[in-house]
Amino acid sequence: MKMPFRFFRGEFLKGIYLRSLLLSPNKAAQDVLDELVYHTLVQYKYGDEAAIDEMPMRDDDIVDIGKIAGLYQPRIKTLTTSGSIYFSDSYIVDGAERSERGLFNIDTEKMNYFHVDEEEYSEDIASEASGNLRMTFVPEGTMPVGYVPEGFDLYTNEGEVIAGNLLSEPPTDGSPYTTYYGEKFLVFNEYFDKEVLLPIPVFKLLFECMQSIRHNGPTVTAFLNITKILCDNYVHKIEVVPFGNHYLVQYERNDESELDDKKSRYAAWQNIVEQKFKLYVLEDREA
Repeated sequence: MKMPFRFFRGEFLKGIYLRSLLLSPNKAAQDVLDELVYHTLVQYKYGDEAAIDEMPMRDDDIVDIGKIAGLYQPRIKTLTTSGSIYFSDSYIVDGAERSERGLFNIDTEKMNYFHVDEEEYSEDIASEASGNLRMTFVPEGTMPVGYVPEGFDLYTNEGEVIAGNLLSEPPTDGSPYTTYYGEKFLVFNEYFDKEVLLPIPVFKLLFECMQSIRHNGPTVTAFLNITKILCDNYVHKIEVVPFGNHYLVQYERNDESELDDKKSRYAAWQNIVEQKFKLYVLEDREA
């Protein structure tokens, strides 16, 4: 009677059962296997930074690593891109003006252009519009989502639509109203501030800059390095002059910079300078 148990113990130690379990189709264990694969291939990289044999780190894991190091994902104030009309510059492709074929990317705060190679297309660029790529022009026949009467806000401070303020029909008393066509379209509205969490790619850069300063100290070289990493050519023409017991850092912002997320990067730069460079007082010459 002991022989079967010895056989099973021996086979178990050789891993036959475990390997068979691993290789057999098992939907119940798939989540565990996916997690093991993630931990095997994950690198401290974000999105496209990862190579073909690597996996980028999840957003929550990047934030958690920052928390362990004492850095929490800061909130920043920025101008909303949900409730304003944006105008594009001239955009010419092979001698033809294509600026009317742009959608505003609310993540990069730039225009993305579609259907620019040919004069005629079977579909309008409205087919490319989404919550992140928004149109300023509403095609004929588009059905409104609702109507916002005068005196009521369309968005919260975080840029979310207030569904309770939308009417299904225009006001019957003749009072002014705004037609809302949905998140694919920009609406004409005044600028307003919104408070959002710092985007993960920028938070990752902020964390790397913070760790570098912790190891090397808040030197002039460190200041220039973090400015280059976070703001590149968006913050330029920097001049440092004595200012009592501090140093006045005067600079300008280059609105023509092609840097992605430049407003978020700028906020992260201000955040780290305020925390780590106590002797520096920032001054935007154009503010």
